[in-house]
Amino acid sequence: MMKSVSESLAGRVGIANLLGLADAEIYGYANEPYTTDSGRLTRRISAVRPRSLKEIFVRIFRESMPELHAEPEIDWETYYRSYVNTYLQRDIRDLTQVGDEMDFYRFLTVAAAHISKPVIYEELAQAAGITSPTAKRWLSILVSSHVVALVQPYYNNVLKHVVKMPLLHFLDTGLAAGLLK
Repeated sequence: MMKSVSESLAGRVGIANLLGLADAEIYGYANEPYTTDSGRLTRRISAVRPRSLKEIFVRIFRESMPELHAEPEIDWETYYRSYVNTYLQRDIRDLTQVGDEMDFYRFLTVAAAHISKPVIYEELAQAAGITSPTAKRWLSILVSSHVVALVQPYYNNVLKHVVKMPLLHFLDTGLAAGLLK
């Protein structure tokens, strides 16, 4: 939509990046910004009911897509397969010129297999059968389209922070689970 706007709209428009549903939205309890206040954390723990292992796995596989929570009978594997196909066929073509969609799909699957691991472009590239610069470019596409997040390690020393590698995280665990079958 923004591509068809002729003006920059700087200072006149706000853009909100909406991620999936939070636990509070799914389970219906108060959602407040995170703080380290122990009293508030204790109150929050008492407000949230414990989940069984099965409920936790259902949450991981169905993750945060609103439609999957609104319609429990939807098969999550079919949903995510369709999601990936639509993403590859429409959104990726709009964002960049990906030469081979199958190579990009393979890279997406490799990225899903590297959740919570440090980002090493050579390792991702080798596993996907592409070059390191391509892996770097494609990972930036996944970040800009809010499929993955690169979480920088925290260090008090700014120089260490610059040197350390970020960790790769999918913003939707259901998508990662669907890619990994």
